[in-house]
Amino acid sequence: MDTDELIQLMGEATRILQKRPAITRTEGNILAVGDVHGDIDSTKRAIELRDKLQLDQVVFIGDLVDRGADQLGTLVTLMRELVTNPDRIQLIRGNHEDIAINHRFGFLDELQSKGIDVNTTIQPLGELYSSMPVATIMDGTAFMVHGGIPYYNGDIDVWTIGKGGPQLDPIDDCFGLLWNDPAEAQDMSPDRWGENLRGSGSYTFSKKVVDEFLDQLGLKYLVRAHVVQKNGFCWYNDRTLSLFSANSGRYSGIKIAYAEVSEHGIKIIR
Repeated sequence: MDTDELIQLMGEATRILQKRPAITRTEGNILAVGDVHGDIDSTKRAIELRDKLQLDQVVFIGDLVDRGADQLGTLVTLMRELVTNPDRIQLIRGNHEDIAINHRFGFLDELQSKGIDVNTTIQPLGELYSSMPVATIMDGTAFMVHGGIPYYNGDIDVWTIGKGGPQLDPIDDCFGLLWNDPAEAQDMSPDRWGENLRGSGSYTFSKKVVDEFLDQLGLKYLVRAHVVQKNGFCWYNDRTLSLFSANSGRYSGIKIAYAEVSEHGIKIIR
């Protein structure tokens, strides 16, 4: 794929995503996918599993690129699927869907190594990222997001949260959705909110916050990604599932997992 073809595909995918709100609604039975980080085999398998298991949608919960063996191929595969079957796939933004992060963690370097004109591609890539939803809600069942619950004090109205620009800033109201972590992921035990080792603008949140947030939305589970799981998944508590679905590049050796999510509950899929 050359630069012009990539930019054209990005434009087609962006136009579809721009029509979707920052927080989308998901119906039916879905396959949730954690970080794929340029693992094209895991990406293709997730799409195949959606069809094999006769599920309604596959939801990729962010971190599509950086660090993996075939980041460009992964993104192209996902965009082509989105353009071909828009009603059967969701692409949720992760913290690596960010131009500044791509400068540091390899995606832009890979584009250049594969003959893509990075200077020409930066703007449409940023527009693609800016158009991506930042979470999806399966009514009565799950809140699916890359990072976690955004910091709040009092009531929170998730429907007012925006998508953010090509490079996220801690002042963006969606920042915590992409960067925050369950306190258990960092062996912390705050009463509600705590510091996050990822740095300024990010927080850890306690089980008390999870219960309060999900109960307010009438949901049972928080399904997220963002943390490497050697076994592919981790239940941090009885309501918080973390998925990791990459096994390439620096993540070789991970036993990847996906999750089938429905009104009947959650089932781990290998």
